[in-house]
Amino acid sequence: MKTRITVLCVLVALLFSGCDRPRKISDEDLESIFYDLYLTTAYVAQTIISDSVDAYTPVLRRYGYELRDLHYTMSEFARRKSSRMSDIINAVEQRFESEYNVMNARYEMLQRMDTLINERYRREVLARDRIVIDDLDDTSRLTFHLPVHKGRYRIEYNYRVDTTDKNAAIRFGGYMVRKNGKYTASLPAVWLSMRQPGRVATSVKVDDDIRELVFRPAIYPRNAKKPSMQIDSLRVWYYLPDGMAADSLMYDTFSYVSVFPKNDYDTQTDSAFYVLLPPTAAQRDSLRR
Repeated sequence: MKTRITVLCVLVALLFSGCDRPRKISDEDLESIFYDLYLTTAYVAQTIISDSVDAYTPVLRRYGYELRDLHYTMSEFARRKSSRMSDIINAVEQRFESEYNVMNARYEMLQRMDTLINERYRREVLARDRIVIDDLDDTSRLTFHLPVHKGRYRIEYNYRVDTTDKNAAIRFGGYMVRKNGKYTASLPAVWLSMRQPGRVATSVKVDDDIRELVFRPAIYPRNAKKPSMQIDSLRVWYYLPDGMAADSLMYDTFSYVSVFPKNDYDTQTDSAFYVLLPPTAAQRDSLRR
């Protein structure tokens, strides 16, 4: 009996000692572990995590290994000077490159879709073919007031400052007015080129609490001299918010039943665009001089 107990104890001791010995990680698992470790390292570098937090042991345990198994496997590669380590690293790099190409292609596709949707559901809300400024009184015609909706507005125009115009520091500028009547911060200034033709193209994002967009294509200094410039092809485009534009495409493409009340312009489309901004309102000159 005593002999049997002794043999059993020896077997248990050998079993536990075998469990404590590190295991060699297979090449397939090592490739996946390296892939996850690279991602974990990138995440840790971009996140505020305490240095005391062990972020790598959970990765190894996901595949059934411990940190000592990784140390043992790496030491075996180093001891044998095996070229398989380079093959594993190259495989991981190819995996990242392949996934990057897929994600980049998807991103470019989404960008093209957003562009096409925005262009389809944009609306011209202001058009001026030519504005000639050759007198100081003409500068009063350069202030435009537009009632606005939530979304994005793009302002575009070409200009040419004549050599006889002796003013300096002419710029584009403007501001927005909230529904409570308070002014918001000024729009980003765009300085006009003084001696060669130029073009201004700028976008403005409008939130729900904005009621009016005010802009001036050419702001002269206070002590302005006799001006001489020309503005051509002034256009202001309105773009729906991205989500609403996508919904409009769904309505138009799949003939979804509109949840909005019917009226005389629903015969053109049931899209959210026309519900938000009827053609009669969009085509009307909304300038106040």
